Amino acid sequence: MTQNQIIRTIGLTSLITASLICADSGFAQSVQNEPGSVQDSRPELEADTQAIGEPVSGRPSPAALSWSSPDRFDKGVSSRVAIRSGLIVEVHATESLLHNALYYHIGKLDRAHGTVEWGPSHVFVASGAWPAVALTQDGHVIFTWSDGFYNCCSKLMYRVGTVSLNGDTNQRVDFKTDEITYDTGFHNSISINGEGIIAEAHESGNGGKGIYYRLGHLKNPTQGDSSIVWDTGNNGIKYDEGIDPQISINDSYQVAEVHGVAREKLLHYIRGTANTKSITFNDEHPRYDDNATKPGVVLRNNGSLVEVHQSGNAAHYRTGKLSALNLARIDWSAGELLSRKDQLAMEPGVAVDGNDAIAVFSHSEKLNYSVAKLP
Repeated sequence: MTQNQIIRTIGLTSLITASLICADSGFAQSVQNEPGSVQDSRPELEADTQAIGEPVSGRPSPAALSWSSPDRFDKGVSSRVAIRSGLIVEVHATESLLHNALYYHIGKLDRAHGTVEWGPSHVFVASGAWPAVALTQDGHVIFTWSDGFYNCCSKLMYRVGTVSLNGDTNQRVDFKTDEITYDTGFHNSISINGEGIIAEAHESGNGGKGIYYRLGHLKNPTQGDSSIVWDTGNNGIKYDEGIDPQISINDSYQVAEVHGVAREKLLHYIRGTANTKSITFNDEHPRYDDNATKPGVVLRNNGSLVEVHQSGNAAHYRTGKLSALNLARIDWSAGELLSRKDQLAMEPGVAVDGNDAIAVFSHSEKLNYSVAKLP
């Protein structure tokens, strides 16, 4: 029996067992450099998949986390966060309907007490939406955002600067580039690994339904050129249909991506492997939640993951592990509440630094954070 046959057999047995238990209990769009075929992003649960929100029987269950009580640090919406060596860069959109500026904060994690010291809020873009942020090991900060609120006519922008990872929270980002347009689209995300490889994902522009990725690197920051070279070419590469794509790349060039489905509360994930010019995504794009939106994800170097999402008006999280039995799969924990039951928590974002995780989310246009220790 081949390995794939063994996997399928194990999965089918688990599915049959679960079924018996249930019965007993009652602008222009990016050029589409598409792979050979884009898989349907909404497959039914395949035979070797765990039931939604449950770990696979017989495999170690990913760990539950103990998050600190949410603490307010500002007002705004669409918050995202990055962290390196305990230094945090957070980015968000203004809370005002009459003002579309984007802001950042510098913070310091107090690991002993599980709190964050935040510096003042600084505006860095006069008008924008859906910001994202990544932070390199040497203190380069990459901000990305959309210049509009809709995919009919939005452009994607980036700006690069530096911070001192050993500096205090009153420092400002020392910007090395102006605002640079790099694509059409919106709802983007960005990640950078320890090797300096940038992975970016976004929804298409021009009203399309596809999601696209890019790979790149900073051109020559030591010589004063911190612009991004897009190694995948001038256009994004389509890899699926969906909305709200969030991507993460680790130092082993492993990639995890999560995204939603338009007009439905379904979340899917995809595993992949990157080289310098492309990502090879697995053909299977399994569903892992059927009642959630607005996901975020971090893939760690040890193959474990922390995922966050919005379920109803609350923030939830999962932990996970890249499956060694099936290279298309992630073994997820059950979805757990991150925010308090009595607290609204929208559009969560997450970042990880060593064994520390930080989540940010908005609550009635107020920004909150929580931290947790990872195993």
